[in-house]
Amino acid sequence: MTGRLEAGKFPIPDGWNPATDLTPFGALFVGEGGWIHVGRGGFIQGHPAEVLQAPLSQAERARPPRSHHQNWFDAIRTRRPTACPADVGCRSTIVAHLGCIAHWMGRTLTWDPVREEFPGDEAANRWLARAMRSPWRL
Repeated sequence: MTGRLEAGKFPIPDGWNPATDLTPFGALFVGEGGWIHVGRGGFIQGHPAEVLQAPLSQAERARPPRSHHQNWFDAIRTRRPTACPADVGCRSTIVAHLGCIAHWMGRTLTWDPVREEFPGDEAANRWLARAMRSPWRL
Protein backbone atom coordinates (compact mmCIF):
# COMPACT_ATOMS: atom_id res chain seq x y z
CA MET A 1 0.00 0.00 0.00
CA THR A 2 3.06 2.20 -0.25
CA GLY A 3 5.72 2.84 -2.86
CA ARG A 4 8.67 2.85 -0.49
CA LEU A 5 9.50 1.88 3.09
CA GLU A 6 10.19 5.17 4.84
CA ALA A 7 12.46 5.05 7.87
CA GLY A 8 10.53 6.07 10.97
CA LYS A 9 7.22 5.18 9.34
CA PHE A 10 7.93 1.49 8.69
CA PRO A 11 10.30 -1.00 10.25
CA ILE A 12 13.20 -1.43 7.82
CA PRO A 13 14.24 -5.12 7.68
CA ASP A 14 17.91 -6.08 7.80
CA GLY A 15 19.54 -5.90 4.37
CA TRP A 16 16.84 -3.65 2.86
CA ASN A 17 17.85 -0.46 1.06
CA PRO A 18 15.25 2.20 2.02
CA ALA A 19 15.73 3.85 -1.41
CA THR A 20 14.30 0.73 -3.12
CA ASP A 21 10.90 1.24 -4.73
CA LEU A 22 8.15 -1.32 -4.18
CA THR A 23 7.27 -1.18 -7.86
CA PRO A 24 3.69 -1.37 -9.11
CA PHE A 25 2.39 -4.87 -8.47
CA GLY A 26 5.41 -5.58 -6.29
CA ALA A 27 5.29 -6.97 -2.78
CA LEU A 28 7.67 -7.28 0.13
CA PHE A 29 7.17 -10.30 2.39
CA VAL A 30 9.00 -10.05 5.72
CA GLY A 31 9.29 -13.05 8.01
CA GLU A 32 11.36 -14.26 10.92
CA GLY A 33 14.04 -15.66 8.60
CA GLY A 34 14.40 -12.67 6.27
CA TRP A 35 12.49 -11.06 3.40
CA ILE A 36 11.59 -11.59 -0.25
CA HIS A 37 10.72 -8.78 -2.67
CA VAL A 38 8.86 -9.87 -5.82
CA GLY A 39 7.01 -8.27 -8.70
CA ARG A 40 4.97 -8.99 -11.79
CA GLY A 41 7.92 -7.96 -13.94
CA GLY A 42 9.67 -11.17 -12.92
CA PHE A 43 12.17 -9.70 -10.44
CA ILE A 44 12.91 -11.36 -7.13
CA GLN A 45 15.25 -10.18 -4.37
CA GLY A 46 15.83 -11.60 -0.94
CA HIS A 47 17.79 -11.32 2.28
CA PRO A 48 19.66 -13.23 3.45
CA ALA A 49 20.69 -14.60 0.05
CA GLU A 50 19.94 -18.17 1.21
CA VAL A 51 16.18 -17.50 1.12
CA LEU A 52 16.41 -17.54 -2.69
CA GLN A 53 18.58 -20.64 -3.04
CA ALA A 54 15.82 -23.24 -2.72
CA PRO A 55 14.87 -24.53 -6.19
CA LEU A 56 11.48 -23.42 -7.49
CA SER A 57 8.87 -25.93 -8.59
CA GLN A 58 7.52 -25.87 -12.14
CA ALA A 59 4.37 -24.14 -10.87
CA GLU A 60 6.44 -21.45 -9.13
CA ARG A 61 8.41 -20.79 -12.35
CA ALA A 62 5.29 -20.50 -14.50
CA ARG A 63 4.35 -17.10 -15.89
CA PRO A 64 0.89 -15.77 -15.06
CA PRO A 65 -1.60 -15.62 -17.92
CA ARG A 66 -2.11 -12.27 -19.64
CA SER A 67 -5.74 -12.27 -18.52
CA HIS A 68 -7.04 -14.26 -15.56
CA HIS A 69 -10.59 -13.70 -16.81
CA GLN A 70 -9.80 -15.17 -20.23
CA ASN A 71 -7.94 -18.05 -18.59
CA TRP A 72 -11.04 -18.81 -16.51
CA PHE A 73 -13.30 -18.77 -19.59
CA ASP A 74 -10.83 -21.03 -21.45
CA ALA A 75 -10.79 -23.48 -18.51
CA ILE A 76 -14.59 -23.63 -18.54
CA ARG A 77 -14.63 -24.22 -22.29
CA THR A 78 -11.80 -26.80 -22.40
CA ARG A 79 -12.25 -28.36 -18.93
CA ARG A 80 -8.51 -27.87 -18.33
CA PRO A 81 -7.39 -26.43 -14.99
CA THR A 82 -6.94 -22.69 -14.59
CA ALA A 83 -3.43 -21.24 -14.39
CA CYS A 84 -4.08 -20.46 -10.74
CA PRO A 85 -5.78 -23.15 -8.62
CA ALA A 86 -8.76 -21.85 -6.64
CA ASP A 87 -7.08 -22.40 -3.26
CA VAL A 88 -3.99 -20.44 -4.35
CA GLY A 89 -6.16 -17.62 -5.72
CA CYS A 90 -8.15 -17.57 -2.49
CA ARG A 91 -5.06 -17.35 -0.27
CA SER A 92 -3.51 -14.69 -2.53
CA THR A 93 -6.67 -12.62 -2.33
CA ILE A 94 -6.77 -13.00 1.45
CA VAL A 95 -3.28 -11.47 1.67
CA ALA A 96 -4.47 -8.46 -0.35
CA HIS A 97 -7.56 -8.07 1.84
CA LEU A 98 -5.46 -8.29 5.01
CA GLY A 99 -3.24 -5.51 3.69
CA CYS A 100 -6.29 -3.34 3.04
CA ILE A 101 -7.71 -4.00 6.50
CA ALA A 102 -4.38 -3.11 8.16
CA HIS A 103 -4.25 0.07 6.06
CA TRP A 104 -7.82 1.05 7.00
CA MET A 105 -7.16 0.30 10.67
CA GLY A 106 -3.94 2.33 10.52
CA ARG A 107 -1.95 -0.24 12.46
CA THR A 108 -0.15 -3.56 12.39
CA LEU A 109 -2.37 -6.62 12.77
CA THR A 110 -1.80 -10.24 13.73
CA TRP A 111 -3.49 -12.86 11.52
CA ASP A 112 -4.25 -16.49 12.39
CA PRO A 113 -4.35 -18.29 9.00
CA VAL A 114 -5.80 -21.48 10.50
CA ARG A 115 -8.76 -19.80 12.21
CA GLU A 116 -8.86 -17.03 9.58
CA GLU A 117 -9.25 -14.25 12.13
CA PHE A 118 -7.36 -11.52 13.94
CA PRO A 119 -6.92 -13.09 17.41
CA GLY A 120 -8.44 -10.93 20.14
CA ASP A 121 -9.06 -7.99 17.77
CA GLU A 122 -12.81 -7.56 17.32
CA ALA A 123 -12.42 -4.19 15.61
CA ALA A 124 -10.30 -5.74 12.84
CA ASN A 125 -12.46 -8.89 12.70
CA ARG A 126 -15.49 -6.74 11.83
CA TRP A 127 -13.84 -6.07 8.44
CA LEU A 128 -13.87 -9.79 7.56
CA ALA A 129 -17.55 -9.95 6.60
CA ARG A 130 -20.60 -7.79 6.26
CA ALA A 131 -24.26 -8.33 7.00
CA MET A 132 -26.16 -10.08 4.23
CA ARG A 133 -29.63 -9.18 3.08
CA SER A 134 -32.30 -11.72 3.82
CA PRO A 135 -32.75 -14.44 2.66
CA TRP A 136 -29.02 -14.72 1.88
CA ARG A 137 -26.79 -16.29 4.51
CA LEU A 138 -23.70 -18.46 4.90
